Amino acid sequence: MRHSPKTCAVAALLASTLTTSAFAAAPSASQPKTASFLYNYAQLSYVDLDGGFNGLKAEGSLTMQPNLALTASYMSTNTSTSLDYDLFTVGIAYHQPMIDLPQSDIVLHGEFERATLDSVRA
Repeated sequence: MRHSPKTCAVAALLASTLTTSAFAAAPSASQPKTASFLYNYAQLSYVDLDGGFNGLKAEGSLTMQPNLALTASYMSTNTSTSLDYDLFTVGIAYHQPMIDLPQSDIVLHGEFERATLDSVRA
């Protein structure tokens, strides 16, 4: 499996950016109640898709305000037949604790996706 320096640089930048914690002010009585956990995470994974596509995926989420998180991911895959498939997403998630289930949240998440499929000449 071969990944371009650009792919590796984007994955490293995303991982380092998303591991930086965001500190928010303590919620007051006027702010909505937040869950006892944060939505900050970064993840790097190996993906193996149908059709022989395999590669790397970097993804993460960063809490921006008490009930709001920014999400992003980048996936770069290729096949042995010289096809490259790349997927970039960026989104926003709103989460609100459930009243009857204190360790659970309702999450509304929307994102923009950009996918490309290219033929690479040897």
